[in-house]
Amino acid sequence: MIDIPEILQQIASYLDTTSLLACTTVSRQWRIDFTPYFWRTFNNFQEPWYRLVESCSSDSSSSSCHAVGGAGRSTRERYKDRQDRLSNVMRVGQQYIRHLLVTREMVLIAALEAKLTGLLSLTLDSYTWEPDDDDGGSDGDDDVSNGDDSGNNGDDSGNNDVNDTRKIYSRMKALGSDSLWDISVPIAAFDGSSGGGSSLTLTRAFWRLVLLNPNLGRLCLERADIEDGIHSFSIQKKAGASPVLSSAGQDFLRGAFLGLWRLQHLEMGLDADNFLLCNLATLLPSLVSFVHVDRATFDPVVLQQAPAHSVLKDLKFREASMMPGELRAIVVAFPALTRLSINVPLCLLDSYDANLTKATTDRDILEHSSLKTLEIVGQPCIDILRCRVRFLRITELRHSVFVRNAQELQQLFWMFPALERYESMTSDDNATRPLRRDEGVRESRNYPIENLILHPADFLHPVWESAAFDLGSIIAQMPFLTQLWVCGVWDSGRIMIEVARNCKNIQEVVIDLKEGYTQGLIDLFVGCPNLRTCRGAGHAVLAEDLIESAEWVCVELRELDIGIVGVPRLTAAQEGLLKGISDLDAELLTFMNTNTLGNSNQEEPDTEDKIEQVRERLSNRGHELTADEAEAFEQLWISHMVQRKVYKRLARLTRLQELHFTLRETANKPRRMDTLEFTLESGLAELGALEGIKKLSYGNANRMVYSKETQWVSSRWSKSVLPMFPTCHRPPRFMVKAR
Repeated sequence: MIDIPEILQQIASYLDTTSLLACTTVSRQWRIDFTPYFWRTFNNFQEPWYRLVESCSSDSSSSSCHAVGGAGRSTRERYKDRQDRLSNVMRVGQQYIRHLLVTREMVLIAALEAKLTGLLSLTLDSYTWEPDDDDGGSDGDDDVSNGDDSGNNGDDSGNNDVNDTRKIYSRMKALGSDSLWDISVPIAAFDGSSGGGSSLTLTRAFWRLVLLNPNLGRLCLERADIEDGIHSFSIQKKAGASPVLSSAGQDFLRGAFLGLWRLQHLEMGLDADNFLLCNLATLLPSLVSFVHVDRATFDPVVLQQAPAHSVLKDLKFREASMMPGELRAIVVAFPALTRLSINVPLCLLDSYDANLTKATTDRDILEHSSLKTLEIVGQPCIDILRCRVRFLRITELRHSVFVRNAQELQQLFWMFPALERYESMTSDDNATRPLRRDEGVRESRNYPIENLILHPADFLHPVWESAAFDLGSIIAQMPFLTQLWVCGVWDSGRIMIEVARNCKNIQEVVIDLKEGYTQGLIDLFVGCPNLRTCRGAGHAVLAEDLIESAEWVCVELRELDIGIVGVPRLTAAQEGLLKGISDLDAELLTFMNTNTLGNSNQEEPDTEDKIEQVRERLSNRGHELTADEAEAFEQLWISHMVQRKVYKRLARLTRLQELHFTLRETANKPRRMDTLEFTLESGLAELGALEGIKKLSYGNANRMVYSKETQWVSSRWSKSVLPMFPTCHRPPRFMVKAR
């Protein structure tokens, strides 16, 4: 039988803080069970902590409340009241508080006054200390006990308010003697280049709170700001060399981290890069994840020579100008990494040469088998190649590495042999130089790539025009490919042909084509049974090729962009002749479609029989059919017959939801006249078999769609299918389906 308090504890783990506070008032037993959960996480910016700290106590009268927060009180008095309330609240829950978020200096002072020693998580979530103090008022001889403001009579000037506020910082001096502070948190360990002041005192106070909590498992510090925020550690600068942490800073960190033997997550920078990264294995051997919050600057040679950290699994650099040698050094120093995240601003490759000589001159290629996730923003592919590390377990690269030619892409796949999804970044590539022939490794193989997304920036570099390896030959080695996006480059159709020939599992193809027509599109329909999406501009297909193609197997196709060309059409003169005849017999065209062409499932009559029927009908109305008119009628019948067959073939794709008739149109290339008419007379009604259509567009149509066709579409499908003739539909460039 489950004990009742155990059930209450299970419930408490799912409740928010406000609900937990309400539970503590139900009964004595509930107060005992829920109180530890209520106090576990303290954040004075959230309810109910904000209300408990900022408001008056429940037993205070309205007049006293007005006196506490009302006008007529000095800044020091109002500040002291808030500080006292916060400290008193923390004292009540001192034995239960485990997670503390320091959002301002009052929280830090209250934590020290309440003597919090059982913290498991401590986070400094503020760039600056409040209020501001620039001239070091907190390090003077003022003390709260000496601050007699009886003569002010409520009339404080702005300067007096500031001075009174600064006296609050002297409360920290009551927490320990100067000698105790100097021993535990020496001033020499911190950067005092912009003076001492309250910010330096508060920085030392924060580290004092850290030292008082040896059971910390998580410690997070924001970036350094020596003017009015937490101070970084003191460093030693040498001409021609990177600055290093001072001996005082090193001694302090050794002593501080020696007592934090349970620490598993650390977020900090504070100019301790070289020392901290290179000694992480000895300082914090149990550390599992580390986030570097400042701009990282470290020597890759020193890092590679340091003892390897065999436990660290998650490493993140918020700001880093990562170079090939540094990336290789990280892999060597942390062999157990499973996740590496580097926010990399783009750098000129010319500046890399200095570091290349330090760590990438050796020709050996390392293999890293534990890293599963690599988040690296804006890194040129050539840098990944130069680090000479094969990442054997990484399966996905998104918006990270950009390539300049197909050779680099092939080498990238060799460096990531397990890669299943690659999506390039979209930044401009203006600072790269061609790949040297001796860099990287070439190998012909089957790549396990399933998703390949290349954005326009990858094709801006002129090297693409003269690459030794074209993209089509690489795609031919991807038999598992299911999604292909090649946007911003007009391909000749080679890619489409290779996809149809080698990628039988393909489901989504988005690619722009530059040729007037391509057989590769037909090959996709014939050879890829799993195809669901085929989008892009320039998907022009000869009507004859489409009609005479083998049976299509892409029965699951949902979205299609296609342009039909090569349709026999009337000349302007022939259209004029038929318009004159239609004036004599307005129902002639209707007669032709209902009697001459007959049922769509029947065999169509011979052309000579059609001419005789029209000749006889016009003769009864006093008009003899001329040879030019007969030729125009014959051309019209042939055109309608071809178009009807095209519509019938497309109507077999019964799962279609979006059908866009598109053609590439440029200023130097006028609109084509050998395309579909999109009229009911030409067979448009054959598309009525597509019951699931949601979008139907006649992009770049060479004529306006008549109102009867519009009415037919709205009656066959919903009105949401309209408008029927927008401009060429183009899918969003970055709308990529999730795996």
